[in-house]
Amino acid sequence: MNGYGNWLHRARNTLDLPGESYRTGDVPAQPVRYLSADEQRNARVHVRNDGTLEYQGASMRDGMYIFVVDSDGNFIAHEWDASNIGKLHHSSLSGGRPVLMGGEFDVSGGRIVSIQNKSGHFRPDGDAFEQFLGELGSKNGALRNAVATRLSLEQRNNGFRTGQATHVSLSDPSQLRRGPAQMLRSLDPPAR
Repeated sequence: MNGYGNWLHRARNTLDLPGESYRTGDVPAQPVRYLSADEQRNARVHVRNDGTLEYQGASMRDGMYIFVVDSDGNFIAHEWDASNIGKLHHSSLSGGRPVLMGGEFDVSGGRIVSIQNKSGHFRPDGDAFEQFLGELGSKNGALRNAVATRLSLEQRNNGFRTGQATHVSLSDPSQLRRGPAQMLRSLDPPAR
């Protein structure tokens, strides 16, 4: 079960629903802001011919980002820092709608240098993450020299926490793909 379906299945089969840490007071409760359709379009990530990333019409700046792949196959990201805690979630990027993948990545020199399927909101499974890596990594070497970490989530008494971390080899991204490209559909930069 992939992406949102995985999240929904786990939510239905546990008393600790996503966001439980917010309800219990671990994080101050605040309204979650969802990106509008225009903001989502502006936050799409594209891969240039040289494998670097384009974001908001320019080379992607160094830093940490959270991301989702929406149900239409758009790779959407937002810069992440401590000021976003409790205000911006993976669900914010999708406008509250289901996703195919979610996680975090770090950028240096316009390239992804590390990436993981860490999303407590959607809890993407490892197989979907590897499919995503295979598709992204096959696009102009977008994951060349990156480190990918596949995370599992474990249920605890106070909610879900990051469990086992497994390194995913990116030496041949095509080996991670399970069939034809089907998750990412909009990686090429828009025509200018």
